[in-house]
Amino acid sequence: MTRQTQKQRSQPDADVPMDATQWSEESKRSYLYCGHSYSQSDRYCDIHYSCIRCASPAVFTAADQKRSFEVKKNYIWQRRDLCPACHAQWVQLKAKDRACQARWTAERLTLKHDASFMGDWLQVLEALPSYDRRKHSSMKTHLRKLLEQPSQGTKLLAPAPTQTDAHHPPSPVSR
Repeated sequence: MTRQTQKQRSQPDADVPMDATQWSEESKRSYLYCGHSYSQSDRYCDIHYSCIRCASPAVFTAADQKRSFEVKKNYIWQRRDLCPACHAQWVQLKAKDRACQARWTAERLTLKHDASFMGDWLQVLEALPSYDRRKHSSMKTHLRKLLEQPSQGTKLLAPAPTQTDAHHPPSPVSR
């Protein structure tokens, strides 16, 4: 492999052809598609941004945009906010949250008394706002209340609040 070939492979695709006919149906109803403004710039270009969580510089490459909008059918106005590392952590947290939600739906009556499960889920919900700006406040409040309720003569203690949720500390627990 020549140096020129190595250099070409290490650089992201800065310019990739766009095929708007492959967009999702929702994207095809957007102004961008209906106004045919995509024909003015019929190529995806790299978009540079800073991660909202860690502030590191990142790039939504043209090739990633093509895959996102034309293959995965994501909405055309969707933009990246997280760097790849933070995005991977967010995906893991969302998977844990979905698993907890599914388990809660199936086993609510027994899980209401499982401090370990509720504490773990609460930690996931407290970490999520630093990734996706959603507060998840109603479920966090519900879990905190359940953790504070007496269970078989003792009170369950909620985990300490994280820095991201310091403005919503749990209610004091009487001993």
